[in-house]
Amino acid sequence: MRLSKKGFTLIELVITMLIVVIVFGILANLVGFSTTFFRDENTQVANQTGLRQVAVTFEKDIRKHALNQSQISVIGSCYTLGGAITYCHDIANQSITRNSVTVARDIQTFTVNYDALKVNLFIKTILDSRNQFVDISYDVYFRTDK
Repeated sequence: MRLSKKGFTLIELVITMLIVVIVFGILANLVGFSTTFFRDENTQVANQTGLRQVAVTFEKDIRKHALNQSQISVIGSCYTLGGAITYCHDIANQSITRNSVTVARDIQTFTVNYDALKVNLFIKTILDSRNQFVDISYDVYFRTDK
């Protein structure tokens, strides 16, 4: 009688399983990295959007309430525009408030510089998980009567 040699040996099965585990491990790492990268990108886009919204709102408030540099006053880290709107940088909470309502979070720097011609707004976020930050420098020119 002749014995049939159908099937796989134990070594063949172990090597195949080892290759499958390595391939699935690599795929799991790629998926994990992609998910983390996507989450970080979403955070950075949200930060950029928040800073742009603050800058646009700030510009509208200047155009409406502070027609020249004499209508901007500074007390500590708070900037008052025409006596009506106050922007404050709360360093402890790392946020910007507009008339005591939080308009941006995770803010490291908020400065307003102005002269007779323009106002410069500079905002910088804290470092994210990839050690990157978002900043914006925004110039608003006073309207002149010419």
